Amino acid sequence: MKNLTIQFKITALLIASLVLTAVVSTIVVIVLMKNDASIRLANTKALMTQEKVTALSEKVEMATLIIRSFYEASQKEIASGKSKEEATKENQDKAKAAIKRLRFGVDGYFWINDYTPKMVMHPTNPALDGKDLSQNKDPNGKLLFNEFVAVANKSG
Repeated sequence: MKNLTIQFKITALLIASLVLTAVVSTIVVIVLMKNDASIRLANTKALMTQEKVTALSEKVEMATLIIRSFYEASQKEIASGKSKEEATKENQDKAKAAIKRLRFGVDGYFWINDYTPKMVMHPTNPALDGKDLSQNKDPNGKLLFNEFVAVANKSG
C-alpha cells in the first residue's frame, strides 16, 4: 500500500464509495419496489373484491325485483277476480323459473328455500326441490340452511 500513489488511493477510495453507494441504492430501490408491489397487489385485490360484492349485490337486487314483480302480478290477478290459490301458484312458478335462470360470475346461482328450511327451488340440483334441509351441515358441522334462515329472520 505504501508504494501506491495518492492519486491511485483517492481514485480507489472514490470507486469503492461509488460501488457501495450503487449497492445500497439498488437494495433500497428493490425494497421500495417490493413494498410498492405489495401495496398495489393489496389495493387491486380489495378493488376486485369490492367489484364482485357490487356485482353480486346488483344480482340480488335483480332477483328481489323479479320476485316482487310476480308477487304484485298475483295481487292484481286476485284483485281482478282470480282465485288466490291459482294466482299465487302460477306467479310463484313463474318467479321460480326466472330465478332458476339467473346467474352471477362463472358458476354462481340463486336458489330458493323457505323458513322451515325446505328447498323450494335449486337450479343445478332439482332433486333437492321439496327436501328438508334442516339437518344439512357444512364441513365444520354447522347447520347451514338453519343459519341462512336465522340470518334472513334477523336481517330480512
